[in-house]
Amino acid sequence: MKVIFILPIFLWLLVGCAEKAAPVPSLDDRLQGNWKSTFTRNYYDGAGNKIFEEQENDTVTFKFTKGYVTLSKQNAAPKSSKYVLHEIEDEKYILLDTPGGSQHLITFLTEERMYWQVAITPDNYIENGVTKRAAKMVVVTAFIKQ
Repeated sequence: MKVIFILPIFLWLLVGCAEKAAPVPSLDDRLQGNWKSTFTRNYYDGAGNKIFEEQENDTVTFKFTKGYVTLSKQNAAPKSSKYVLHEIEDEKYILLDTPGGSQHLITFLTEERMYWQVAITPDNYIENGVTKRAAKMVVVTAFIKQ
């Protein structure tokens, strides 16, 4: 009888005294701060095969501050704009309020790394001095938190 009485008390103490997990920061909270970025352009044919890839040599720093982003590139004046985060069918997007607007799919985000991608169809690229046409270009932006 004592065991039946003590067991619920023991379970209540065990569960009631457990540390609560820290809340997961929101997407916007994780985005805040300075991020150093690099760009890769991947070009695809009509069948979806990658036919060409090029890396951007310049890095751009993105500084996010609740609703605003400032882009800084070496030897250029910083540019600021608004941004909006939203979801479409469980995929997270960021819309930068820049001329022409650009919406990027956020494919990965942790406290220290982030990846975006945006597809542009069709697009040209230059390979060995020759301009060629791709059915699609996907720009992948890789970020490291500073």
